Amino acid sequence: MGDIQQVNAFYTSNDRLNVEEARRLFVDVAEGYIARYNENEEIRPYLRNYPFTIDSLKIQIGFENENRQHMDGGYVALASYINAKRRIFYSGYDHETKKFTDLHEESYETALEIVQQEKSASCQ
Repeated sequence: MGDIQQVNAFYTSNDRLNVEEARRLFVDVAEGYIARYNENEEIRPYLRNYPFTIDSLKIQIGFENENRQHMDGGYVALASYINAKRRIFYSGYDHETKKFTDLHEESYETALEIVQQEKSASCQ
């Protein structure tokens, strides 16, 4: 039997998203992976850790404009979960310095809670 320790997922989006919008996308992607791995009985024996959690995922979503350059102007250029720190980092990009800039960071649990509250409020 195999031993799935971590799943890596890297995406590129052309959407211009602020932190709140990037959070919703990030959580939706992560929760989709978590649900699919936990619900799939065929893959379950291969998972090192069951239930599968965010700590078994490495997700990065890069945001680029139509010229394939990192988003700038206060929009999120990169959203990534750093397992060792158990945090999601939302970064902008400064084309002049050619460096990523910190926009926001939060625990995955906080992001999940915010997104769940938003969904709950929109259903009422």
